[in-house]
Amino acid sequence: MSTCMAIIQDLDYFLSFFPDTPACPTFPREIMTARTGGQIPVHSKEELLCELERAQLRDCYIRTHTHEDARKGVLYLLFIDIDLEGRLDEARKGAVETAARTEEMFGVKPHVQFSGAKGYHVILPLEPVRLESQDAARSALKLTQMYLSNNLCDRHVAGDLVRIFRIPGTINTKGLGNEYNGRVVTVQRWDGKRADFSRAKAIPKDVLRKAHAEFKSKMVYESGTLRYYVRKIMEYGEAVRRLPHRHRHIVACEMISHGRTDEEIHAFFKFMDDYDPEKTQYQIEHARRMGYRYSDAVIEEEYRNLVGG
Repeated sequence: MSTCMAIIQDLDYFLSFFPDTPACPTFPREIMTARTGGQIPVHSKEELLCELERAQLRDCYIRTHTHEDARKGVLYLLFIDIDLEGRLDEARKGAVETAARTEEMFGVKPHVQFSGAKGYHVILPLEPVRLESQDAARSALKLTQMYLSNNLCDRHVAGDLVRIFRIPGTINTKGLGNEYNGRVVTVQRWDGKRADFSRAKAIPKDVLRKAHAEFKSKMVYESGTLRYYVRKIMEYGEAVRRLPHRHRHIVACEMISHGRTDEEIHAFFKFMDDYDPEKTQYQIEHARRMGYRYSDAVIEEEYRNLVGG
């Protein structure tokens, strides 16, 4: 038995979150580890295990949905990330309440895991459903995530169809030294039933109206209209919570060119581990004065430099 199989004894349980049907296969699927440096596709459970073992289980992520799923507006996994900096007890309570609320609405007991460091994840496998568009899928996902979590879900996760999340049993290196030594620990097991997403229609109408108004007026960045490799850079930054200066400048220039406000740009960068409001504001103002726009070729090259390939 490999090291990974010995440590992640429930890998088959975890992979069963994905429908693995001809329309929604488990593989190929993108993953990321401390060893890969960026997201790479794997084509089988054996290949996944190999990559986990190469990384010694450090910082291992997998995608909720593929880009093809997102393009079609397909949903089959509801992922809620409750990450409250410095408030772990509050995050734990929020995860328990979110899981209970999820079970009450859908009649399915979701998977709950400690992230290994600062928060909790609630994961609900769904019967695959195809909405009328990618935007419709994003909106429905975001509304449901925020309602079930009572607005505790990390807004960078809310509505993201191709989010990466930590694989249970692996190690979050940001949590090394805590009581779990960074291990991503299963707190509650999924009961094996796939939820009917149409039951989200039970969300009260007054909540729907309020959410629509808030989503419309909130000054937060949305990356959907930004160029593909800028979005990839942003996804990488969100996952590892850091970006080199050059890549920060690319993101800032792109957001400025698409009319984003300073507040919206700060909303992205403040989730970086080394976020400095004053330094970020200086960089934004400098980028606005210069009016620089990177070419597609340069952005793609810088993304590949970032992820090591």
